[in-house]
Amino acid sequence: MNSRLHFVILLLSIAALAAGIYLGYVIFEPVVQEIWDQIVGVPVEEPEPEPEDFVTAEACEAAGFYWYDGACHPDPEPVVDVELPSQLKERIEISRTRQRELFDQARTAHEADELDRAFGLYRRVLGTSGLDEPAALSYRYLGDIHSAREEFEKAEELYGYSLDVIDTFPETYYRRAMVRAELDSVTGAFDDLDAAIALDPRAVFFLARGNLNAREENLQQARDDFSSGLEAGGYAELLYFNRGLTQLRLQDLEAAIDDFAAAREHTQETEMNYQLALLRGGALVDLNRFVEAREEFEQALALRDTPTARYNLSLAQLEEGDTTAALASLEPAADVEIIEGPLQESDIHLQLGYLYQAVGDYENSIQFYERALAVAEEGYSISFALGRLHEKQERPAEAAENYNAALADEEIDERYQQLTYRRLGELGLKYDRLAASQSAFRNLLVLDPANHEAAYNLAIAYFRDNNLEMAISAQRRAVSVQPENLDYIVALGKLYFWYGDRAAAREQFERALELDEDHILSNQMIAYIDFNRGAVNLARYRYESLLARAEDAEQRARFNKQLGNVYLLEQEKTHAIEYYRTAINEYELPEAYYNLGLVFILEEDWNRATSTLELARDLLGEDSRVETALGYVFYNRGLFEEAQMRFEEALDLDPENLRARYDLRRTREELED
Repeated sequence: MNSRLHFVILLLSIAALAAGIYLGYVIFEPVVQEIWDQIVGVPVEEPEPEPEDFVTAEACEAAGFYWYDGACHPDPEPVVDVELPSQLKERIEISRTRQRELFDQARTAHEADELDRAFGLYRRVLGTSGLDEPAALSYRYLGDIHSAREEFEKAEELYGYSLDVIDTFPETYYRRAMVRAELDSVTGAFDDLDAAIALDPRAVFFLARGNLNAREENLQQARDDFSSGLEAGGYAELLYFNRGLTQLRLQDLEAAIDDFAAAREHTQETEMNYQLALLRGGALVDLNRFVEAREEFEQALALRDTPTARYNLSLAQLEEGDTTAALASLEPAADVEIIEGPLQESDIHLQLGYLYQAVGDYENSIQFYERALAVAEEGYSISFALGRLHEKQERPAEAAENYNAALADEEIDERYQQLTYRRLGELGLKYDRLAASQSAFRNLLVLDPANHEAAYNLAIAYFRDNNLEMAISAQRRAVSVQPENLDYIVALGKLYFWYGDRAAAREQFERALELDEDHILSNQMIAYIDFNRGAVNLARYRYESLLARAEDAEQRARFNKQLGNVYLLEQEKTHAIEYYRTAINEYELPEAYYNLGLVFILEEDWNRATSTLELARDLLGEDSRVETALGYVFYNRGLFEEAQMRFEEALDLDPENLRARYDLRRTREELED
């Protein structure tokens, strides 16, 4: 059943009991209804003696039984139906009159809630009567008293005595069915209700059997019983109400809504109408009829301003997309004591936390989540939500603290464990908490070994921590889980490349091209590897192929530059210049200016080398390579002071620049001379 619906049903059952709406069974006599609710404290009676307990005439008769035929009997000895003498008839009539008087006195005391006196009078009736109606009723009412005191086994016994006297009273079967249900004697309870209905098919008997069927999860039979009760007439409010609850459990939401509407037509009670509005609203939410649901919850709120009504109204408004209205409806319930279950204080605070988060008020959201956390039974989900909020507020330490609190909760389930480790891992990547990130992703992989995303992120964390061996190991794991994931394969190739294992890198890039032969980066990397291992022709062929498939000016510029590099390596300077200039014309690529400047240095064309390298510097910004090249040009032009300044700038940018250090020493020697 939908959780929202289940919540409302539970709420209704509790509230219905508090309002005096009996969902179990109904006592017919008004006075017995009161007794059922109010009686307490009648002393427990010893079990009634049985005739079989006595073996002598004296003991048998002293106990109120009858001795004849050599045995003790509960009933007088049968007599021949003959005309009795007038004196004997008079005595019998006097006895019957006394019996009736005692019974009437017992009923009066019972109705006046004088239970001790009523109890004794019923016993006296049983001591003076035969097996007749007063006896049967006295046993029944004694059973009612014991049942009201929750002495169900004694009550069941007394109802049985009543039925032994007269077995055609449906009310007695009904009463015994109820105490048998309390004793979990379900089969006996059904038998008694069947007997009551067979004797008199009243609505209340169908109501009771329907409730018992519902309790035993016989939902179809329960619905049929409630329908039969409606046909019999009477108790329409409870029959529609309980049939509606059963329709909910059968997931027939439309029928449930109709039954609750019918129940509303048969009641004027505020509490019942309040409950019906909540129930109809919950069913309408489950049918995505949010406007009608909101109207029902508004009606419930008008009847009783309770946290429950506000909470449900807020949910419906949120489903409508009106977050502001949802927040306005729920805010007044923030500090109201909740006196009806199962709604908890933490539910209100959680919802307020969510709503404040939805409107971007993170500080208030954090406040209400923290209030919910203080009273909630399960805190890990709230700690997780707080972690997310602190992330949004760019507070990584507080976020990590809440995530770790969630993980420390012994009740945390595996799903939340995985979510929390993922957040800790990604938080570490974002804020360079690399050790924490690595630990989180490792723990996530323990819980979910096939989590390729965790393996991929773990590889990133190791790479950024300059641990290429562990990065390769983690990335290989990601590829093993998703062997045809192009991005994972290329990432593994790049890791091998940076690790210096160019053969393994080339293997991965070749594998990527098997999946996508036009994959640009893989083609570039293979061409680069070929170029650097001296396989110039292979590199040129691949760059020409890439140039032919280039999709935009920037790509064309880069591939022209690479082809220029190939020709430069082969000392074909004319072709190199041509490709570099094409790269510059296509996209004004800074690297192309730099490489073109190197060609002019090789040709000892110092003027063009100077102007081209200065353009490269303007485009690249501060670059140690460019400053070194310019220093070299000025040195060869005899401008040693300018050359010294360029070499010093190059070393400021990169102290490890050996070429700049060597040329600076030469330049200073020239200046000293």
